[in-house]
Amino acid sequence: MTTTAWQNKLEALEAVNNLGANGATNLFGALQEGLKFVDEKKDPKKEKKKDPKKGDVDNSPTIGRGGGTTADGPSYIDPVGGADTMYLLTDGVPTIGPFVQGNSTNYDKNGMLNELKKIVELKPVIINTIGVGKDDEIDKDLLEQIARITGGVFRHVKSQ
Repeated sequence: MTTTAWQNKLEALEAVNNLGANGATNLFGALQEGLKFVDEKKDPKKEKKKDPKKGDVDNSPTIGRGGGTTADGPSYIDPVGGADTMYLLTDGVPTIGPFVQGNSTNYDKNGMLNELKKIVELKPVIINTIGVGKDDEIDKDLLEQIARITGGVFRHVKSQ
């Protein structure tokens, strides 16, 4: 049996609906997991694509982010064959995982952001961040900076 796009979407929705809070937020760990689906940037000078009508095609570097190709070929920083956008949804602040000291809300925000900058140099990706909860329950600044560094957007979904 072949899995259809709709079946994949329904399975994803079911998985999200079955999520539950466990009292801990591993924000950077979630980013690391998502980044597994992002390709490292390719050097188009070293790669040639086959065009069935023209044979080898010159993939000279072009400028731009997202949007796939330009008249001269793929954008230099577009991932090839991988995700180019992620959504990070959280209801808290980092309490476990990398850059967290102990099991607490004491975390190294600058260390986390600096590491993310290094990662997105190798794996360009847009990260849109969504913080769910009251103002004092999420680190809006951290989520805004993650989005800004990667060219994404931050949204706050406030709860009562």
